[in-house]
Amino acid sequence: MSLEKARAPRARRKLEKKIVKWLGWSPGALRLARRCGIDVSHYTTVHPEMRVERALARLGIDTLLDVGANEGQYARKLRKRGFRGRILSFEPMAGAYGVLAAKAARDPLWTALPYALGAESARRVLHVSGNSVSSSFLPMLASHEAAAPRSAYVGAEEVEIRRLDDVAGELIPEGAKAYLKIDVQGFEHEVLAGAQRFLRRALAVQAEASVVPLYGGQLLVEELIAYMRARDFELFTHFPSFIAPETGQELQLDLVFVSSEGVERLRAAPG
Repeated sequence: MSLEKARAPRARRKLEKKIVKWLGWSPGALRLARRCGIDVSHYTTVHPEMRVERALARLGIDTLLDVGANEGQYARKLRKRGFRGRILSFEPMAGAYGVLAAKAARDPLWTALPYALGAESARRVLHVSGNSVSSSFLPMLASHEAAAPRSAYVGAEEVEIRRLDDVAGELIPEGAKAYLKIDVQGFEHEVLAGAQRFLRRALAVQAEASVVPLYGGQLLVEELIAYMRARDFELFTHFPSFIAPETGQELQLDLVFVSSEGVERLRAAPG
């Protein structure tokens, strides 16, 4: 047996320990998954979400702005995967904010803020969806309801909107290495319009965008890419966030952008 072959099982066991820790599984759960035909493999350089987390670590990101945080699902996931920096979660919807605030209260570096971000400070009606996460300031199109009937609007709330450029000074210290994550169901361009100064200091931005129109007046994927490119951000990766269950078509993507400064840092940082 060659030395390489002898080392392979040892390397696999080491990898499996890392995956078990990352997933929060027990070794028994991993063995059961394998018996059911679910295998594990090293995909850090392939899977986009893993590559994003690796890039955030290499960029030294210490501040996450989670816009459209809902109940804090993304922030909790990032915490479980090892992020130890500050989290600012913005969520204007009363019910979701209550859950979010309760989670943030248990974390001294997590702040929940009960307002939306947009192009101007105002009060505006937010359409509340049946599944909560599809709530939006924009009208929902029939294409969205057809793909996800539970997403239909069931109510409305008047909420506060502020500009990120107006609040960033008091929330984010100079020199912070910031990651802006936006999940606002078609309202992305409004959030970005109110964050022009902030974008000049952000290292990375993640924003959800639709492949086909799902909300009236939204930017589609190619338009958002062009918008960010004009502001000196390069597309780093993307992955599907909403897939039509009947056809398998990708309807929404999460697009991850890195600033030109961030790209240079990634090139210079050790892999």
